[in-house]
Amino acid sequence: MISAWFNSGTKGFVLLYLLLITVYTFTAVPAYADIANPSFELFEYHADPNFPKALHWEIENYAADVNNLVPIIESPLHGKTINWRIDPQVGLFPKDGERLLMLSTGNFGRPGNTNYAKAWQHITVQEGDRLSGYYFFGTCDYLADYNDYATITLSRDSDPNDNIELISINVSSVGSYGSMEGWERFEHVFSTKSEGEYDLTFYVQDAEDMIVNSYLGVDNLQLCAAPEHGDINLDCQADYLDFAIITQFWQINCYGPPGDMSDPNQCNDWANVDSAGDFDDNEIIDVNDLRIFATGWLTGE
Repeated sequence: MISAWFNSGTKGFVLLYLLLITVYTFTAVPAYADIANPSFELFEYHADPNFPKALHWEIENYAADVNNLVPIIESPLHGKTINWRIDPQVGLFPKDGERLLMLSTGNFGRPGNTNYAKAWQHITVQEGDRLSGYYFFGTCDYLADYNDYATITLSRDSDPNDNIELISINVSSVGSYGSMEGWERFEHVFSTKSEGEYDLTFYVQDAEDMIVNSYLGVDNLQLCAAPEHGDINLDCQADYLDFAIITQFWQINCYGPPGDMSDPNQCNDWANVDSAGDFDDNEIIDVNDLRIFATGWLTGE
């Protein structure tokens, strides 16, 4: 009988919702890992008030805790931002909160030239932990011999040469004098073999010169014991907030014959959240997605 209810669409939806409510009281939420100052909201001033340092982060050269990433042209003869996909005059605002971490190559108006910038923090992870965050890369340099690059990596304490490369991007990725369109998300889930202690490192490097700047922005980091399924809003839990997203897009049809399709505006909204809730990738949120969602219910952070 229960199976018949599941297969009846809306009735199955209601039944599973009631089951989820029932298990709420009896489900424990496990502990989770963390990163200190993950959105760079905490900072301290050194002798130079224009160079705030993010608390709990180690840095080399220009890695500053700022409220906006605006490129600076050090060399008018070479540096340009003509192909930036964001307005370089306005800059890039934080993904979360009021501040972000900005790393810059080049001189950047400070004493002495540097061809790289670096920031890192020591973290400990366990099997099933999910590390995620947002990054941005832009350059005032051009292709030829000046293929500046940026990376986000994890280096094991036990073996510094054993690296997990989370992000690698360069001038050829965005084009001469170009940038990304805005923030993009990265994610890594740790297995039994990859659990342990690491240095989480952000790095940007000039390929040849020490004049023209390239930039790496980082924000909204998260390290948690995320559920395998159900965390639609990426807050490390499968809970009522995620269920609300499922109800918002329940059984809308955006990929069927034109006469059967749902409201185009609703489909656009669903596309903007990457078809959230369609766990089985069959292009509609249905009872099967609810079954998958239930496996992660109230698990996570």
